[in-house]
Amino acid sequence: MNRFLRRVLFALLLGVLIYGAFVVYSGISTVRASLGGFHWWTFAAALGLATFNYVLRFAKWEYYLARLEVRGVPKFESFLVFLSGFVLTVTPGKVGEVFKSAVLAETHGVPMPRTAPIVIAERLTDVIAVILLIALGSVGFQGGLKWAVAGTVLVSIGLVLILWPAPMNWLVRKAESSSGRLNRLAPKLRESVNSLRIVASPGALLIPTLLSIVGWGCEGLALWLLLKGFGFPVPVSLAV
Repeated sequence: MNRFLRRVLFALLLGVLIYGAFVVYSGISTVRASLGGFHWWTFAAALGLATFNYVLRFAKWEYYLARLEVRGVPKFESFLVFLSGFVLTVTPGKVGEVFKSAVLAETHGVPMPRTAPIVIAERLTDVIAVILLIALGSVGFQGGLKWAVAGTVLVSIGLVLILWPAPMNWLVRKAESSSGRLNRLAPKLRESVNSLRIVASPGALLIPTLLSIVGWGCEGLALWLLLKGFGFPVPVSLAV
């Protein structure tokens, strides 16, 4: 395994240990009391569903790499690169997940501007999937359909801005005609724009969106199971 990937994996494991230590330190007695009557079979089932969601997310990552014709990356190493994105997953909009593009560039020489737009496409498919799930489950809570409509409008505007060539071409031309650092970044910007159009095209969004729907549906079912395990049953449509 690449030395850099080993370091990333170590950082991930260290983060898990630190988080676990924080939970123990901040209120182990409260946690123990809450888990006293917990039905552990629901935890096992929820863990399986959550794991399956991440398998689907990795499948999306592999799908987008194939769309961008990124080849020669062994599946296990690609999986570690995928996991590296979670190091900065708490950043707004999860833009910190672009870190996995930096890892891929470091370990396999794939230009970062080429794969960074995958993060945008992933967020798009996640938002579309969540909107559809909200629409399906809107009967379970008041105002759900309103949020689904608002989300649909925002996603539609975003797709238009991405796929409409004029704004992107103008941005690239401005960078190319400028001087200094911005001019040097122009080729990378053009490469990113081209990649974004590939991964965010309607055809390329279809399969990942379906995967996102199933994945986030699994997360919702996992939440439903955990609430049930704690003795707080709610309608499945509300949890999802």
